[in-house]
Amino acid sequence: MNVLPLSAMVFVAAHLLISGTPLRGLLVRRIGEGPYRGLFSLIALGTLIWLIRAYNAATPEPLWAVTALGWAPLALMPFALMSLVIGVTSPNPSLAGMEGRFRGEIQALGIFRVTRHPVQTGIALWALGHLLANGDTASIWFFGAMLALAVGGAVSLDRRKARDKGEAWRAFAGATSLLPFAAILRGRNTFRGGEIGFWRPGLALAIYAILIAFHADLFGAMPY
Repeated sequence: MNVLPLSAMVFVAAHLLISGTPLRGLLVRRIGEGPYRGLFSLIALGTLIWLIRAYNAATPEPLWAVTALGWAPLALMPFALMSLVIGVTSPNPSLAGMEGRFRGEIQALGIFRVTRHPVQTGIALWALGHLLANGDTASIWFFGAMLALAVGGAVSLDRRKARDKGEAWRAFAGATSLLPFAAILRGRNTFRGGEIGFWRPGLALAIYAILIAFHADLFGAMPY
């Protein structure tokens, strides 16, 4: 267990302390946008592999009875996958490589009426569901790191985009919310499912069905 906490902290720190601080801008100016993305991708992949290997090698120590919480991933994963799939397949102003598509006004349409960070929301829901359903020390570090990165990454992105995009991002942020549906409930936006379409949620649910069917083969644990 000594390696797992270290790998979890390094994994989160590598993201938040590089991409979420002025260090990112310094590196981009020194080596260029493309080389920076390549270098950061290697760091992100390396720390993720280390975290996964440490989690698989750890001896879990139960912290709470999980029988009553086994439903958590089953209930949360459809929403997690829909948020992830829709966020990745929609023009997303917070995803690397898409910044050039939003040089002027950034509109809060589709999934962004629900939350301005759908990818991070999906990861957070996935991590939260699995953390509750496992209830051991190893899962606290592994899924807790993913949850911390998703939430912290969303907050960090807000700060960086506000700094880089200025008024355009602040107007976009004012029309949507970090917490899903908060802007809609406060009357700053309205939900319009037609802007999302049917194929994106359909794809997410198809992936959910595949994961349910093959979860034991892929991850060594029954999903129910």
